[in-house]
Amino acid sequence: MKFIKKSLSFFLSLTLIMIVNAVIGIGSIRIGIFPRLQSYLVTSFMVTMRHQYVANIVATGSTLDKIMASNTVATISEGTNTEEIKIIDEEPQEDALGDLFKNKGTPDVNLTNINNDKFRGYILTVSNPKRIKLAVTKGLGESGTFINDLIKEEKGIAGVNASGFVDVAGKGNGGVPTGIIIKDGEILYYEKGFKSYSLIGFNKSGILILGNYTIKQIKDLNIQDGVSFGPFLIVNNRPAKIYGDGGWGINPRTAIGQKEDGSVVFVVIDGRQLQSIGATIREIQDIMITEGCINAANLDGGSSSVMYYEGKLINSPSSKYGERPLPSAWIIK
Repeated sequence: MKFIKKSLSFFLSLTLIMIVNAVIGIGSIRIGIFPRLQSYLVTSFMVTMRHQYVANIVATGSTLDKIMASNTVATISEGTNTEEIKIIDEEPQEDALGDLFKNKGTPDVNLTNINNDKFRGYILTVSNPKRIKLAVTKGLGESGTFINDLIKEEKGIAGVNASGFVDVAGKGNGGVPTGIIIKDGEILYYEKGFKSYSLIGFNKSGILILGNYTIKQIKDLNIQDGVSFGPFLIVNNRPAKIYGDGGWGINPRTAIGQKEDGSVVFVVIDGRQLQSIGATIREIQDIMITEGCINAANLDGGSSSVMYYEGKLINSPSSKYGERPLPSAWIIK
């Protein structure tokens, strides 16, 4: 009964806020409020495991299929062009007097907030990409680990969630990842039966590599740390074409991107809450473009979206249980 009440409260709250946004977002009298609301609801609930039944309430059969077909992100077939990334040397250097200095006046890690009338979020920018490593649960294949424990194991200062995981009926324990997991140059896990994998990973030079690759190609690319998820938002400075809201609805989000100078941008958006209903894929893409990313990808979101910085939980996870155990996390050392 308690779960039903919480689910109903979530549904009613999201519906009310979406109605307001639908009214505000009307650009022409010909655009109806309710078709817009229906589309938001369908795409938002279809990407959740616990609340997909709601999508079947607000639209059924061919209508639901039509809505999902008209809200998509075009697949980007090309992979990252590493020549476009010019990483600034982050190693300490000696001046004429022999004193060490390191990018004086430029913080290596910077945390900023995003606040608007629809959502609140956080941007963590890391100027040295080589400080970013993947942490993986020790129970890989069986159980996940909370992100703060993953950060401590890697002796890091911050982290965000990374790969998705098998989550049947929203009851997954974070132990079985989807796609592929690479850590320290070793492929620790990969789903069987796939010819290629959607890769979000870093090579030895600290360049963020996005693309669909075979196991052999991943090894040839010298990928040091990597996971699978998507969709890709920007590749080689070309934003993916997004139709409608992208088909991912309005939900909590986590994303990763890299600027031309090698700086890495992590974004976490809170969602499914009255003070922050969440963001669409298009809105996440817009944030990454504004931040100057030339490569960017969506990471696992929803109730898994989480960010820690200097021992503190920065965002507000949407799960009624609080943080969820994860298969992996991007850690800033």
